Amino acid sequence: MWFVSLAAVRDGRLLEPTIAEVIGASGDLAEWLRQKRMLLLLDNLEQLLPTAATVVASLEAHVLATSRERLNLSGEYEYPVPPLAVPDAVALFERRARQFKPGFEADDDVAEVVRKLDGLPLAIELAAARIKILTTRQIADRVAQSLDLLTGGTRDAPDRQRTLRATVDWSYRLLVDDEQRLFLHLAVFAGGFDLDAAERVSGAALDDLQALVDKSLIRQTESGRFFMLQTIREFALEQLRSTADEDETKARHAAHYADVVTAPGPLLELGPAAPDVLNQFELEHNNVRAALAYLSETADGQTLARIVCRFWPFWWLRVHLDEGRRWLDTALTYLEPATDLHFAALEGAAHLAHVQGDQARAHELAEVFLRTARGSGDDRGVGIALHLMANAAIASGAIEQGMALDEESLEHLDARDRYSRYPRSGLGYLAILAGDYERGAELIAEVLEFDREVGDVEGVANDLGLLAIAAAQIGQESEAIRLIRECATVAAELGHTQVLGNRVLPAAALIFARRGDASRAVAVLSAARRAARARGGDHGLGPLGDAVYQQVWQATAPTLEPGLVSSGKSGAHDLELDSFVDETLRALD
Repeated sequence: MWFVSLAAVRDGRLLEPTIAEVIGASGDLAEWLRQKRMLLLLDNLEQLLPTAATVVASLEAHVLATSRERLNLSGEYEYPVPPLAVPDAVALFERRARQFKPGFEADDDVAEVVRKLDGLPLAIELAAARIKILTTRQIADRVAQSLDLLTGGTRDAPDRQRTLRATVDWSYRLLVDDEQRLFLHLAVFAGGFDLDAAERVSGAALDDLQALVDKSLIRQTESGRFFMLQTIREFALEQLRSTADEDETKARHAAHYADVVTAPGPLLELGPAAPDVLNQFELEHNNVRAALAYLSETADGQTLARIVCRFWPFWWLRVHLDEGRRWLDTALTYLEPATDLHFAALEGAAHLAHVQGDQARAHELAEVFLRTARGSGDDRGVGIALHLMANAAIASGAIEQGMALDEESLEHLDARDRYSRYPRSGLGYLAILAGDYERGAELIAEVLEFDREVGDVEGVANDLGLLAIAAAQIGQESEAIRLIRECATVAAELGHTQVLGNRVLPAAALIFARRGDASRAVAVLSAARRAARARGGDHGLGPLGDAVYQQVWQATAPTLEPGLVSSGKSGAHDLELDSFVDETLRALD
């Protein structure tokens, strides 16, 4: 095998002479190769295309070529070189760092560095070269902020490999004008994009998009979604800022995701399609963040509020509570009182504050909602506000006040109104909390039937969890297990960790405690507490979950080893919630 470096060659007509010089060929290269059995490794061919493709096709030899794009020859087989996996990337960083600091050992910060650098070998080598003057923590903090850190390649490397910016710039300069323009416009997408988004936001022509994929500047997942590696996107954003297109492109991006989020659909009602919608929103979350940031910078409050008021159930169910609350508070500063968007923002803000344990703020927002709804004669709004006040009261320990508020809420809501399920469920919840399990189960069963009828998937998950706790309390183990399993399935499809932590696990803990399996009962409650803390705030598992916790703890703690007692009190557990729920379900058999 002969290695032929072409990094310094700029003219395709020089390809044959360069190969001949390296391998020592005399006379006609094709004739000389015909008499040999030879493998040629042609390194860095992209800048010589398309001329190089014709030359390669004429060579009487096996050719292995490295290039940022295909040669598009009939006998060509493409072998994509993916970024390094984290363990290999860490090993590369460590090996490179030892050239500057012998004895260097990789730590957890190195793994963070290589993930931020998308596993790109050159970027990792350049970052490792900074180990002489920066700690790995400092490199991790700086590496995602600027390409300026990624400089300092070895003197014997080609100029374009001395800095990462130069390397990406090399590929960028090889693009034709339309490809360059599209490359820069696509940088506004954060976290990837689909073909429809590329066409609507960037006016992408299929041939130009294909060219960027072929040149490895855009990558594509198996599902067909496109994305840029973060280091490449940073370069493209730098270039976009120097053009007149930046603001217009960001405006189109924000408008597109406003349409995506606010399109007619079942998310706010959390209907049967909600799991698919939530999963799609998970994919687009970073794009929504970028759109909201732009709308905030340009003070387009109405579009921002339209997105936020539609998107907040995602922030609730997928546990981005701090973020959701910040954007809802921002939306409220833009909205006129007593409008539909104003009421939606108040509802979302009060609900997320309640879920996160900030009951004072939840009550304050609900009171504003109530005053505004009464002042505008919106009877349904009054009913919603009263239930939000009931939530805050119950979570603060004012159980009788919460019950009265939920009963009053129902007086203002039509019996067939989807929202009526919340105060009705609240009354069943309070009955279970009071120890009237049969009555609570009866009330929740009625709500479950209603929720199934109207297709409220989130409501179904919550109802099943409450029924499971009631069944476990009265010793109906097989029924409780059936309900736990169904609840876990529905909640997992939604990604509804609140129901998994506050309903599924407490119900399971009750069963383990009744079986005399004290260590597992405490481990389950420990995981539930850990999940609650992950949502932020210091609100425990809610009044019912906390009551179950205390009940099980008092029954089991005296039989436990000191280490398990400490673990149960701290809520410590190594498994992620989804994995732990799966393990718990298996243990129920």
